[in-house]
Amino acid sequence: MKRIFPLVTVMLLLLSATPAFCEEGAATQEEVKALKGQLLAMQKKYDLLKEGSENVQTLIEERDSLSEEKIALSHEAEDLRARMGERENSSRIKWFLAGAAIFGVGWIMGAAGGKKRRGSPYY
Repeated sequence: MKRIFPLVTVMLLLLSATPAFCEEGAATQEEVKALKGQLLAMQKKYDLLKEGSENVQTLIEERDSLSEEKIALSHEAEDLRARMGERENSSRIKWFLAGAAIFGVGWIMGAAGGKKRRGSPYY
């Protein structure tokens, strides 16, 4: 009986603890289900990020090449503006010289033919 009593006691303890274990098991199963759902959601997010990141390297390379192209084009635009300014100055000088030449020719013609007056002071 000495051996049976401890066995019975252990058995009674196990039986009394079984409902608690069942409740814990049910709660654990619910937690496992919730964690599985979270894992699936995280995997979906990870897959979406992975798909989006496939193009990142291509986009970085494209951005760098466009940046270099922009720098080259801005230098070219500055050069063109400088050349246009030089042409504008050259054009202004040409027009000034043309006007001065016309004025000089007119003055010489006026000086050569203007000394003779024909009777009327208003003519």
